[in-house]
Amino acid sequence: PDPLDKLTNLVGLFLDDNHLSGTLPRSLSKLKKIQRLVLQNNQLEGPLMESLFSLQNLTDLRLNGNSLNGTIPSEVSNSSSLKVLHLNQNKLTGSLPRHFPRMLVDLALQNNALRGSIGFLKRSSVHLSRVNLGENLLEGGLPSSSIKDMPKLRVLDLQGNHRVSWGCSMNSVKF
Repeated sequence: PDPLDKLTNLVGLFLDDNHLSGTLPRSLSKLKKIQRLVLQNNQLEGPLMESLFSLQNLTDLRLNGNSLNGTIPSEVSNSSSLKVLHLNQNKLTGSLPRHFPRMLVDLALQNNALRGSIGFLKRSSVHLSRVNLGENLLEGGLPSSSIKDMPKLRVLDLQGNHRVSWGCSMNSVKF
């Protein structure tokens, strides 16, 4: 039996920097009360489980610094409480989902091999404060009108992508 099966009241699980290996255990999706799941800087591999994004109380998911592969499931948009999503420094590929959680504040996806448009920022921007999409294969533009719709944005890192344009002259942007 999986020891996580018995931890039904767990609200935080912090196993970062523990040299954990293998795939994400399916039992993680049974932690219905979990709010913070931090498994960063291990040697975890395999795909992201779609079921992680159905955990309704999850506010902070940090799986960065592993060897996770595959795509970011479209189910990520179903995470109604998710505020922090760190999937950076993995081996994720494919296109970015069209939508991210509405409550998202901190998004770190840098250093993967993600493709597609940064257009999702126009649809997910109200609460975003920090966005790091650097060192991927992203493209597209971010119109100046989108910047105005991101009042809480403090950090935007798009460096080292394929073809990302700002969509306006830097002289026309007022910070």
